Amino acid sequence: MKKISLFDHYLPVVLAAGRRGAALLGLLFVASCSGLKYIPEGEKLYTGSKVTLESPTKLRNQSALQTELTDLIRPQPNSSILGQRPKLYFWHLGIGKSKGLKHFLADKLGEPPVLLSQAQPANTRSLMVNRLQNRGYFHGAASSEVQVKDNTAQINYTVRPGQQYTIEEIHFPERDTLIDAAIRSTQPKTLLKVGDPYDLDVFTNERTRIDQALKNQGYYYFNPTYLLFQVDSTLNGKVNVYYKVKPQTPKKALQPY
Repeated sequence: MKKISLFDHYLPVVLAAGRRGAALLGLLFVASCSGLKYIPEGEKLYTGSKVTLESPTKLRNQSALQTELTDLIRPQPNSSILGQRPKLYFWHLGIGKSKGLKHFLADKLGEPPVLLSQAQPANTRSLMVNRLQNRGYFHGAASSEVQVKDNTAQINYTVRPGQQYTIEEIHFPERDTLIDAAIRSTQPKTLLKVGDPYDLDVFTNERTRIDQALKNQGYYYFNPTYLLFQVDSTLNGKVNVYYKVKPQTPKKALQPY
């Protein structure tokens, strides 16, 4: 859950309020409450999520992967200070108010409650599985469970990445054409390395690199989308990569100028 400093966040607003400052500062301390009584009936206050990675072996870059998966979770819960949520109190003050001190407090300091009904765990699980695939975990899975306590709810995600596939073979284009020869000439600076894990970002960067190299050779009409990577997976957690130029590539993109 997001943590903030009471004085770092509120003191500038209090000082800017001029004569209202003293009253505002007093209300800040009065507002040190959980904010749970402002939750609509039948709803639960969403207090955040936890991601647990389950794997029989230590994962490569496990901490980075967990952070990446956690960053996919939406929405963010309400901010809190030592377990209290004064922003919810200030938000409630402004209900039905269009002016005056309460409206001012709600506008400057308030925050509406983030409810469990706003969370979409099924969508989040789908995003997590997609991200696992982008990182080479082609058979990953994710599950979720809602943990309810009084008027609050937390969503716990369990992610099982499975085996991460690595690159076993890399095959540049082999046809006797100008464009294939030009792509082969870029091979010494390839970003793909045998033994490295499959990573979609690296493939994307490799395609951009080759496009720039081709531009430098006069292939001004070539586009990164004309280059494909055919990735064939094996039963032992490996992938073979084949560089391919799309058959539909325009003729003018296949020759230098």
